[in-house]
Amino acid sequence: NYSTSDPIEVPCNTSTTLSKEEVYTTIKYKSIEIGQCVTTIGEKAFLNEIYVTGLTIPSGVTTIETMAFDKVGGSESVTDFTLTLNEGLVTIGDFGFAACKNLTSVTIPNTVTTIGNGAFESCNKLSTIVIGSGITSIGNAAFGKSTGATPTDSITILATTPPTITVNTFNGTNDCPLLVPSQSVSAYKAAWPTYASRIQAIQ
Repeated sequence: NYSTSDPIEVPCNTSTTLSKEEVYTTIKYKSIEIGQCVTTIGEKAFLNEIYVTGLTIPSGVTTIETMAFDKVGGSESVTDFTLTLNEGLVTIGDFGFAACKNLTSVTIPNTVTTIGNGAFESCNKLSTIVIGSGITSIGNAAFGKSTGATPTDSITILATTPPTITVNTFNGTNDCPLLVPSQSVSAYKAAWPTYASRIQAIQ
């Protein structure tokens, strides 16, 4: 049960998949740096690590599995949870970062192709979202918010081809602008009729 502010590195053991068993403890008031040989963050690996203040996912990680970081940084004592995702990441699984209540902004790398169902659901302070150019699929309620959440300022999608979404992908994001490449505005409006009135060109 760590309680200082120094970063803690969660190193590799014999597997390149980081499991819940390897994390095994409450990481309190710490930022986390994942070992460089890790390629997969396993299911529920950091579930309920609510006291974490910062998390860096290195470029070697390609897959974040279901609920890997669910509720991380969600304690009322954490004023701001910072998340750094590096290029190299490909898949963010279902509920990968759900209920990270103190996350205020996120940038999804250009290498990410899939964002799963509920991946950032109930991240109720999330106000700025940038989704990289490689995205092809964004799941149901991936960025959905609960009633009373902090308003979302903007959601930027850098892909020129509209990714597949559902009618609930951006539920609860208070009709904020969905900013897309200028040459793709018409394509996005056609592909996303539910959100057509919110789609605008990136300036």
